[in-house]
Amino acid sequence: MSDTKPQSYSLALDFDIKKSGPRREFLRVQRSQGNRLIRHPNQSSGMLSSASWAEGFAVIKEHTQPKAGDSVEFIPFPSIFSLPV
Repeated sequence: MSDTKPQSYSLALDFDIKKSGPRREFLRVQRSQGNRLIRHPNQSSGMLSSASWAEGFAVIKEHTQPKAGDSVEFIPFPSIFSLPV
Protein backbone atom coordinates (compact mmCIF):
# COMPACT_ATOMS: atom_id res chain seq x y z
CA MET A 1 0.00 0.00 0.00
CA SER A 2 1.40 3.40 -0.95
CA ASP A 3 1.27 6.45 1.29
CA THR A 4 -0.78 8.68 -1.02
CA LYS A 5 -2.06 12.11 -0.02
CA PRO A 6 -4.60 14.23 -1.91
CA GLN A 7 -3.23 17.23 -3.74
CA SER A 8 -3.70 20.43 -1.77
CA TYR A 9 -2.61 24.07 -1.87
CA SER A 10 -2.83 27.22 0.23
CA LEU A 11 -5.66 29.70 -0.12
CA ALA A 12 -6.75 32.64 2.03
CA LEU A 13 -9.81 32.47 4.23
CA ASP A 14 -12.70 34.90 3.79
CA PHE A 15 -13.80 34.37 7.41
CA ASP A 16 -12.42 34.20 10.94
CA ILE A 17 -12.17 31.13 13.14
CA LYS A 18 -13.60 32.36 16.44
CA LYS A 19 -12.58 29.44 18.65
CA SER A 20 -9.56 27.18 18.48
CA GLY A 21 -10.22 23.52 19.09
CA PRO A 22 -8.15 20.58 20.26
CA ARG A 23 -8.77 18.70 16.97
CA ARG A 24 -7.97 19.39 13.35
CA GLU A 25 -11.09 20.67 11.53
CA PHE A 26 -12.07 20.03 7.91
CA LEU A 27 -14.53 22.78 6.96
CA ARG A 28 -16.66 22.51 3.84
CA VAL A 29 -15.80 25.49 1.63
CA GLN A 30 -16.10 27.00 -1.82
CA ARG A 31 -13.67 29.28 -3.62
CA SER A 32 -14.96 32.80 -4.20
CA GLN A 33 -14.33 34.68 -7.44
CA GLY A 34 -11.40 36.32 -5.65
CA ASN A 35 -10.03 32.82 -4.95
CA ARG A 36 -10.64 33.09 -1.20
CA LEU A 37 -12.33 30.36 0.80
CA ILE A 38 -15.92 30.90 1.95
CA ARG A 39 -17.55 28.41 4.29
CA HIS A 40 -21.02 26.99 4.35
CA PRO A 41 -22.92 28.52 7.29
CA ASN A 42 -23.90 25.11 8.69
CA GLN A 43 -20.95 22.76 9.28
CA SER A 44 -23.06 20.16 11.13
CA SER A 45 -22.11 16.58 10.27
CA GLY A 46 -25.76 15.81 9.44
CA MET A 47 -26.03 18.64 6.91
CA LEU A 48 -25.76 16.88 3.54
CA SER A 49 -26.54 20.02 1.53
CA SER A 50 -23.27 21.61 2.72
CA ALA A 51 -21.33 18.65 1.27
CA SER A 52 -23.00 19.02 -2.13
CA TRP A 53 -22.48 22.81 -2.04
CA ALA A 54 -18.76 22.63 -1.20
CA GLU A 55 -15.78 22.33 -3.55
CA GLY A 56 -13.41 20.96 -0.93
CA PHE A 57 -12.09 21.19 2.62
CA ALA A 58 -10.30 24.01 4.41
CA VAL A 59 -7.96 22.40 6.93
CA ILE A 60 -7.86 24.26 10.25
CA LYS A 61 -5.03 22.94 12.39
CA GLU A 62 -5.63 22.16 16.03
CA HIS A 63 -5.21 25.01 18.55
CA THR A 64 -5.21 27.72 15.85
CA GLN A 65 -7.52 30.65 15.12
CA PRO A 66 -6.78 31.85 11.59
CA LYS A 67 -8.36 35.16 10.58
CA ALA A 68 -9.75 36.35 7.24
CA GLY A 69 -6.82 36.75 4.87
CA ASP A 70 -4.71 34.04 6.53
CA SER A 71 -3.74 31.12 4.28
CA VAL A 72 -4.77 27.57 5.14
CA GLU A 73 -4.51 24.24 3.35
CA PHE A 74 -7.31 23.67 0.80
CA ILE A 75 -8.07 20.12 -0.36
CA PRO A 76 -10.31 20.13 -3.45
CA PHE A 77 -12.74 17.21 -3.63
CA PRO A 78 -11.52 16.00 -7.07
CA SER A 79 -8.08 15.32 -5.60
CA ILE A 80 -9.67 13.12 -2.92
CA PHE A 81 -11.96 11.22 -5.29
CA SER A 82 -9.13 10.43 -7.72
CA LEU A 83 -6.90 8.66 -5.15
CA PRO A 84 -6.11 5.03 -5.91
CA VAL A 85 -8.06 2.52 -3.85
